[in-house]
Amino acid sequence: MKFIDIGICVNNKDPKGIGRIRYRPYGVFTSEIENGVKYDEWDEKDPFLAIPFLPLHINIIPQIQQSVKLLKYDTEKDTQNVEYVAGPYTSPHDLQNQTFLVQHQDTTYGGTIVKGTKEIRNKSGKFNSPVTKGSMVDDKDTGVRGNYGSDVFFTENGIQLRGGSLISKNSGKKDVLDYPQVAKKMARFNLKKFPKTYKTTRQTVDTSKIAVSKLRYIIEYEIDDFDIPTLASFYIYKVIGGDTDQFNTDVFDESSILPIDDTKALSLININDNFTGVTFQKTLKENTIQSAYIEIRNILQLLDGKGLSVFGNKYLNDEIHPFYFRPTNNLRLVKHINKTTFINKIQVRNISGGSGLIYSRQNATPPLISNKKIDNVAKEVKNAGEQSFSSLSADKIFLTSTSPNVGPNVKAINFNELDEYELTQEDYVNKIEPNTYALVRGENLYNVLMAMVKLMESHIHNINEPLVQSDPRWIELSKLISTLRDDLLNESLRIN
Repeated sequence: MKFIDIGICVNNKDPKGIGRIRYRPYGVFTSEIENGVKYDEWDEKDPFLAIPFLPLHINIIPQIQQSVKLLKYDTEKDTQNVEYVAGPYTSPHDLQNQTFLVQHQDTTYGGTIVKGTKEIRNKSGKFNSPVTKGSMVDDKDTGVRGNYGSDVFFTENGIQLRGGSLISKNSGKKDVLDYPQVAKKMARFNLKKFPKTYKTTRQTVDTSKIAVSKLRYIIEYEIDDFDIPTLASFYIYKVIGGDTDQFNTDVFDESSILPIDDTKALSLININDNFTGVTFQKTLKENTIQSAYIEIRNILQLLDGKGLSVFGNKYLNDEIHPFYFRPTNNLRLVKHINKTTFINKIQVRNISGGSGLIYSRQNATPPLISNKKIDNVAKEVKNAGEQSFSSLSADKIFLTSTSPNVGPNVKAINFNELDEYELTQEDYVNKIEPNTYALVRGENLYNVLMAMVKLMESHIHNINEPLVQSDPRWIELSKLISTLRDDLLNESLRIN
């Protein structure tokens, strides 16, 4: 027994305006039903009518050729009291441009699955494309979403209403229909309350940080045997590139994977041009672990002090720092009683333990780059309780009244000419903006007025003579006047 069927919307222009649709049942010959009753479309005998299951004020009316889920009070009477719920949808952000086939491609087990719909998250929940961040209602919040690029969502103690939150479909940018992408130019209204009150104070902030550079070289070493070692081998890689920060001095470490087959990232130094897969090998004077770690330590210290010039004039001017030294992966995987002793004895300057970063000739470790600046810092106001904010942001913001106080020199908006349903771009640009006025930045106006007061208070010359233009207070006022329009008026915030 089925309680829910699938249908396809074929007409959504309900003459009564109560959200009804005409549908075509999926998988059923409509002629079988049509021949059983005489009817006209939208009349009381129309067997293909469905009313909204949800209350009308929150119902989504489907587009033509979109899928609907049909619910029936009596499953034996297919044409009576049929209600619908729009959906399903397979896009999280573009609900308008979907058709029946697309809507069911990822929702039918064992059915025909249409390939091509992109997944916006991986299985851990992380967005597959960074441009998607901020475009979706967070899982812990509640939201209401429009067909495309508009939403309202409720956070803890907060509400956001966003218009144009997504990049426009006709923007020319790639993948806007596959991955929702946040628009920088959205119009947004924010309401938010915080548990504590903060105010801005100016104070010195220490932004010092450890210096970071890209490695120039990576040096790996190994020995042929831990019982009777005879040979020490070195593999010296020059860092050429890399698309990420994998070779940064604050990222690369003993366990970092080395992409030795990527010739665009690394180049193995081969001093004898014999292409043996090893840069340098040294026969040990004695076949002991002590002789092995002393030999490796000495060569690493020579490389630190003289660079690759120890291998000949060919590398005379090649700066080696910063470099990272470590045992090869093969050596690290060896299990032997002598391995720990051997690795712990490998030391370059004060860096011990067999591996580490040598940052420069002057500093083995990265130096601290000291930096202090005066900046705004939010500090709590004690015993002030909660604090609330509201913010309205857009390219142009208009505060308009339908009954403003209009003087003889004030232009008026003709509200009767504006679109009744939704203000158009032409309404804003042609009918509202020319008849509104820029808001004044109060602090800047105050500075100009105070400069005038100071000038008048300091003026001791004959009132019939012009002001002395070398007066510092006159110079201060002149500077303020020269940029007064841009300093004083915000032409994007307008009132009528």
